[in-house]
Amino acid sequence: MHSKMSTSSSAAQRLGSTRRLSQRGWRRVANLKRSLKIMNWNHRIIANEVGGETSYNIHEVYYDGNQPTSWTEKPISPYGDSLQEIRGDYDLMRRAFFRPVLRVFHNGDRQVLVADDTDLLPVDEYHRHEALDRAAVFADQFESHVASHPAIATDADLRSQAEDIVDRLCNLYQAIGRIQPTTSSEQGGGANRAKPGGSP
Repeated sequence: MHSKMSTSSSAAQRLGSTRRLSQRGWRRVANLKRSLKIMNWNHRIIANEVGGETSYNIHEVYYDGNQPTSWTEKPISPYGDSLQEIRGDYDLMRRAFFRPVLRVFHNGDRQVLVADDTDLLPVDEYHRHEALDRAAVFADQFESHVASHPAIATDADLRSQAEDIVDRLCNLYQAIGRIQPTTSSEQGGGANRAKPGGSP
């Protein structure tokens, strides 16, 4: 995680150690957790215009509900203590290209981010195959490790819900297979553009 933030409002989310707390202490921690708004975050491309020139960079953006409220002051790049970690970091960051660009606007003495979906990348054949692979892997993993777990398989209600999820994942796989990749002549139309995913 990258620490320094540009923000219209930021929230402290560290609760500290809760080891060996008394019963009263645990109640205080529970009340503190309820009083904090834990914010979701993801990677986004932020467009910032300075001196008539616009730069595009990847930042970590934090949300209160669906509203971007804070972001890293400086652009970020993939980082890791191993090849696997930096590859995972890169995979998270590349999702930013399939979410609307966020543009910085000044509202009085505050900076706000506004989504602009005109720069979304079109879906091509690579994206379709990647989505197919991930849907297939996730469906198989869920069925093998979740739906078939004894705690779920032996409970009629949980088993029914798990089976419904497997069916939905299989239907999703089929739907992805029917996607028609965007051709170069369609890139401006956006009919088959990737939809924003995850947090807004």
